Amino acid sequence: MKSDNPVSIYWVRYGEDGAKKALGYIQKKLAYGLITREITKDKFELRFVSHKALPLYLTKADQKYIVMVTANSKNIRINRLFVRIVGGSFWLPNVRYALIEGTDMATGKPVTEKITVK
Repeated sequence: MKSDNPVSIYWVRYGEDGAKKALGYIQKKLAYGLITREITKDKFELRFVSHKALPLYLTKADQKYIVMVTANSKNIRINRLFVRIVGGSFWLPNVRYALIEGTDMATGKPVTEKITVK
């Protein structure tokens, strides 16, 4: 894993047979890009450039990397993260909420948490 760029972010274009497309420069710098900080060799803090208040953690567990977040007092291993955008502009999208689907690390049960962005 490259410590200066530990995560690859891309669009999944479902309207184009699931083709993957890289983020554009403005998307990376103002909306969906990540600020990464290496904590240890196998652990990174990740924050979206457009919403720095919610830290995600990329860490090695059972010989593979997972992303975790604490949301609504639950430690969650993220399986899917959906960001809802309503309006705004090309330069500054209006992010309403993030929907996190994953596994509660304490119970092992599936969990869905909605984080409202203010």
